[in-house]
Amino acid sequence: MALAVITPSYRNDWPLFVQMHQSVLLHTRESVTHYVIVPGPDVRLFSQLAGPRCVVIPEESLYPRHYRPVPALNRALKLLPGVPPSARIAALNLKRPLHPIRGWIMQQAVKLEACRRVGAGVLLLLDSDVVLIRQVTASTVSREGRVRFYRRPGAVDARLPRHIQWHAVSRNLLGLPPARFPAPDYVSSFMVWDQHVLRALLARIEQVTGQPWMDAITRQRTFSEWTLYGVFVDEIMSDAVGPASDLSLCHSYWDPVPLTAEGAAELAADIGPDDVAVLIQSKSRTPIAVRRAALKYFDPQQVEHGPIRQRYPGRPGPA
Repeated sequence: MALAVITPSYRNDWPLFVQMHQSVLLHTRESVTHYVIVPGPDVRLFSQLAGPRCVVIPEESLYPRHYRPVPALNRALKLLPGVPPSARIAALNLKRPLHPIRGWIMQQAVKLEACRRVGAGVLLLLDSDVVLIRQVTASTVSREGRVRFYRRPGAVDARLPRHIQWHAVSRNLLGLPPARFPAPDYVSSFMVWDQHVLRALLARIEQVTGQPWMDAITRQRTFSEWTLYGVFVDEIMSDAVGPASDLSLCHSYWDPVPLTAEGAAELAADIGPDDVAVLIQSKSRTPIAVRRAALKYFDPQQVEHGPIRQRYPGRPGPA
């Protein structure tokens, strides 16, 4: 089974992406390609790493023809008081121009489109604040030839109102009856998808909604691609993937307080034997120097090897 790594990113996450991409080069086989999806203005920055194993895809190249980027609108947005730096209007759907598509929703939609297009049957989706710390092979992401499926039974209830909304949106897009709670949680920092299942999912959305799947998704006010895929597998295509597992394979730091060097040592002490990745949440605002120092606890090979930089001519994204 051919494996590809997919990462949506942007300029503010560049230092994190450099660390993460280095870990992909170290801990996956030479046949694995890392695709990074970034807004058009950030392509030049990320192209420093473009090469045989890193393909930089302009986000806008994944838009349907009736979508238009709105850079002027974003420049105006940055001038408004109280608007966080990460806030972004990604595009306008010319069929619904009065409802701008927010960056967070668009990022998930183009991730789905990239996964639909790439030439690999197994898709490993990682954000920029994740690093691989152990080898990731076919046996890591599959069981008996079927792609692994992450699922935590009964984890979503009234304590997680956003997750409840994600379930409602997903089931509406898929034409399914309302969920019963507590419901499963499918959100993980180390996510593996089967491309065949993904394509069937997108076809289902078009069948149910009667419109292009990206239009149906980008008109939502909130959305989770993880929940959408998980609900689809559980309700419609469970036989196509491996048995469900509640092992995330990613040791995670979710605390909003910045991690310290001492905290990194404590985090490393709790790592499980099955964990192949580590997440230090970007929203924790952990200084990049501390993140680099923390790597020595999780993966001394990265520190000893030093930064890996590819300087080859880039190649176009998937057709």
